[in-house]
Amino acid sequence: DAVLRAVAEAALPVATEAVRVSVYVEATSQALQLRRLYHECDAGLDGVISLGRFEEVLSARAPALPPPLAFRAFREMAAHTVGDDVIPPGVFVQVCLAHGVRLPEQGGWPEPPPGALVE
Repeated sequence: DAVLRAVAEAALPVATEAVRVSVYVEATSQALQLRRLYHECDAGLDGVISLGRFEEVLSARAPALPPPLAFRAFREMAAHTVGDDVIPPGVFVQVCLAHGVRLPEQGGWPEPPPGALVE
């Protein structure tokens, strides 16, 4: 009994670290997908994203996402625009993550086009 407890206690930090790494990898993967989503939404390559374009791209990439969630996320992004209604990529990603916008794993993401707004 004492041996099993010692083994379990020794394994706990390793398991905890593995979970932490797993969560980090998942968050990094989602952030990368959301960055790609940003570039897909930014049709004019100027950082200006319309609600219609955001909803259109989300419905194609994450059809199960409720439209009210997309609207709330977009409204918050719009509150953090800079300059001429520009939504910075970092704001886009942070707001999407904060509102629970999650994209299923899928391929076929376009690379950011030349001249795209990047941070």
